[in-house]
Amino acid sequence: MILLISTFITLQAPITDMDEKSNIEKWNAAEQIWIWQPLIDAVVWVESRGDTFAFNEKEMAVGAFQIRQCRVDHYRRLTGLNYTLEDFFDYDLSREMFEYFARDKTFKQAAKDWNGSGPLTEIYWKKVKTFLYGNN
Repeated sequence: MILLISTFITLQAPITDMDEKSNIEKWNAAEQIWIWQPLIDAVVWVESRGDTFAFNEKEMAVGAFQIRQCRVDHYRRLTGLNYTLEDFFDYDLSREMFEYFARDKTFKQAAKDWNGSGPLTEIYWKKVKTFLYGNN
């Protein structure tokens, strides 16, 4: 039996506005290096202020990443993993899901897609971007 272990490394680099620029902020699956920690921190702050036990009764969203049932169902269909909504109070599992959906996207694309669709995602991106880059 062969056991494969993936390691994620967080690289610390100066944060610059990476809206639609190069692939520098993307997940590099070939090397398995995750360089998006700043985006993860920003999304978690905007979603829940970092509260892993957050619960939004109106949207039925849970955890630090504020995951809803429709996202769990989509993730389950794509991965075959049989998680329940309650499982996503777990930060590491939620981060794993976020990473899955964020791969091969820019910071802006990943944040807006995480939030949903439509014009309100631009407002969401502005909140995330403010956390990332300040008020510039």
